[in-house]
Amino acid sequence: MKKQLMAIAIAATAAFASGSANAAFIEGGLSFAGQGSPTPAATPWGAATGVTFGNSIVTSVTPGGSYAAVAFATPVNFTSFTFSPALSPSPVDPLWSFSSGGSTFSFTLTSLQVIAQTGDFLNLSGEGTLKATGLEDTKGYWQFTGQGPIGNFSVSSSSGAVPLPGTLALLGLGLFGAAGVTRRVVKAA
Repeated sequence: MKKQLMAIAIAATAAFASGSANAAFIEGGLSFAGQGSPTPAATPWGAATGVTFGNSIVTSVTPGGSYAAVAFATPVNFTSFTFSPALSPSPVDPLWSFSSGGSTFSFTLTSLQVIAQTGDFLNLSGEGTLKATGLEDTKGYWQFTGQGPIGNFSVSSSSGAVPLPGTLALLGLGLFGAAGVTRRVVKAA
């Protein structure tokens, strides 16, 4: 009976782990630059309550990551938003999106913090979900910097992929197996 229960537990853990641990999460990061302006219009970044985006492009990608095939200067669509007194729309879905090489990439912004806002400078940081054709949705991070009177901005987005359920299931399976080996060694002694 114990052997049957152990076999069932191992099979269930392995099935759970294989479904989660083998998922292809988004890895790497992107940087964008473009035209943007603080809102309300004609205010400096230090007094902005929102961001209005203009033409934007991909300026760099993490080598070897999920975005490795994305070409420099790929056009990017951004959604304008308000961050003060609260994020609006909330969530910003998508905050940015583009297509490259037959795949569509996007980021949904779900939370936002003002890191610095003084004079003609604004730095925002946020979290959300990265999405890409054929890959699992992945927790991601977003950093925005707007500065200068022209209204230019730079943005970076990166992944924080941690396939936690699968990792924990595999750890549990390993501990379960180690316990079984230890029990056999103790009984043999």
